[in-house]
Amino acid sequence: MMAMRIQAVDVFSLYAALFRPFHWATGTAASRQANLVRVRLDSGVEGWGESIYDTSCILKGISLALVGEDVADRQRVARMLSNVVPLNDPISRELIGAVDVAIWDAVSRSAGVPLCRFISGMDPRAVDAYASSIYYTQGDESPALTARRWREAGFSGIKVKIGGRPLAEDLDRLRTIRAGVGPDVCLMVDANQSYDADSAIALAEALGPFDIYWIEEPVPALDLDAHRALKTAARFRLAAGEGLHSFDAFLPFLAEDLLDVVQFNVSRVGGVVAALDIAKAAAGKQLAIHHWGTPVGLAASLHLACCLPIGSRILMEVDLSPNPLRGIWDWPGNGTLRDSQIAPPSGSGLGIAPDIERLSFYAIG
Repeated sequence: MMAMRIQAVDVFSLYAALFRPFHWATGTAASRQANLVRVRLDSGVEGWGESIYDTSCILKGISLALVGEDVADRQRVARMLSNVVPLNDPISRELIGAVDVAIWDAVSRSAGVPLCRFISGMDPRAVDAYASSIYYTQGDESPALTARRWREAGFSGIKVKIGGRPLAEDLDRLRTIRAGVGPDVCLMVDANQSYDADSAIALAEALGPFDIYWIEEPVPALDLDAHRALKTAARFRLAAGEGLHSFDAFLPFLAEDLLDVVQFNVSRVGGVVAALDIAKAAAGKQLAIHHWGTPVGLAASLHLACCLPIGSRILMEVDLSPNPLRGIWDWPGNGTLRDSQIAPPSGSGLGIAPDIERLSFYAIG
């Protein structure tokens, strides 16, 4: 393979204020933010990656380390990144993941093939998807109406935020949502780490009448003892992992079989290879790829899903919460949902790239 050297590494910090903030158990979104990393090769080919955290403060060191490096030598590039960035820091880890995705995007674009085919030989294909999420105070529309609208749009799975209101109020919301969508829609709930083990077990009992497919992150992400207690209770399907930031962080949860649904975010765990390693270590389990950002991250997640063997149990999270930043990408097919499935863009690399003029409208700094 001919040398493909990095000419520049740039970051674009994006910000879009929201007309109406929305809420979950442990937070509020009054704006949508994203940080895009662009890796430009000496051939002129560009690749893109995404992180949620503001990573501009540590980009300079990465840029100085990587400019001039041959991306074909992936092991050397990985060593350079690990020498510059502390791997135990979540923000730095996500920046590594964003740079890693951008490099893979650039290299597979140079080869003229979709990212999933470049990595695994697998062609792009549709994967099962679910709608995420029904938040608190999300506009004027009632939760039941939102759920019905998403069902009519083709989603057979819908996630609802809980844990930010008294239990009785959350149960009333779920009751109206379940009544509105009927028994055939798969409902999940996400507590965003707002319970302890005992209250999460009590919650699971209370959710029984609503046929909930999984309870997501009911307890703090790193609390192994709480997850052990939930596993011993064994009364519900436990989903977690978006709060873990590396392959190593997943190992104790997988070794002790504490998770029924394994969730991971491609950038957050350090990039494509780390995410594939997690998926392989969780073989046979339900995988739910986490995404809350821009179409760059969604495309990367879908290409990663297509790298996994056909027949793998994969669910892709499709973020439908308010986000003006979605409008700065042209996605062939616009991420069209068919029969509750979505496929990655079919072009080379990720298959999409930002419109720089539209991107600049939201760029800050």
